[in-house]
Amino acid sequence: MFTLLPPSRPQTIFFARGQQRAFTLIELLTVIAIIGILAGIIIPTVSKVRTTAQSAVCKSNLRQIGTAFMLYAEDNRGLYPAPRQPDAPEDPNQNPGGGPWQLELAPYTSPKLAVGRVNMYRLKEHDPKGNPAYCPSYFSFFGNVAAVQATNLNALGYGMNFSLNVNGRDINFSGRNKMRFPATGIVNPSRNILVGDSSDYHLDAKTTGWVATAAASKPDGYDSGAPERHSGSANYLFADGHIETLKPDIALERAVFQE
Repeated sequence: MFTLLPPSRPQTIFFARGQQRAFTLIELLTVIAIIGILAGIIIPTVSKVRTTAQSAVCKSNLRQIGTAFMLYAEDNRGLYPAPRQPDAPEDPNQNPGGGPWQLELAPYTSPKLAVGRVNMYRLKEHDPKGNPAYCPSYFSFFGNVAAVQATNLNALGYGMNFSLNVNGRDINFSGRNKMRFPATGIVNPSRNILVGDSSDYHLDAKTTGWVATAAASKPDGYDSGAPERHSGSANYLFADGHIETLKPDIALERAVFQE
């Protein structure tokens, strides 16, 4: 004969006051694994978002630079600035080394610096955030203004295309890089790069390819140009004013001298 017993209550284990249950090794390893998986997902995503945002700002900067070229031409009888101004003494209070085209456009891209004599020292002392003269990705390599100051003086992250065809000659031919040139003289403007990502003030593409360098002052790894700056591509302002993001091989075709 069986005797029915009342249902048993779930047993509750009580720990003495002050006593805490420790993680088992398996639980600890599981938590670590989950954290590792989440980090593996989040970190690349954050990095991608950052680089995408920098590229977007870069393209916006190039649009403003394109507008600056047009405004400059309106004020200077239809001429664009020379890629490099005539030589002058290396002096922080003067125009160091003649200075690149960015100085001529400074009143249009960096109006706060347009009072008095503008030079590359002043441009580099200015906070690059919100300044279209700077490529944000180029600046991020160095991290602060002082570090950028210590690099190639004429570099802000963008270069003018030295192979630009103007009236049948490239603008670097026989010293022409120190001469202003007519905007209407640019041949096939919709296919010719005017300005693009670069570790120097110029964008001097060779028919043999982009020239690599290990110079610390050129963190993109190229002597003139930065064809892989934005996740394997780079941003370019064309002579007709439109912006394109191009892979290195396509950019090379648009940057070399074209008839």
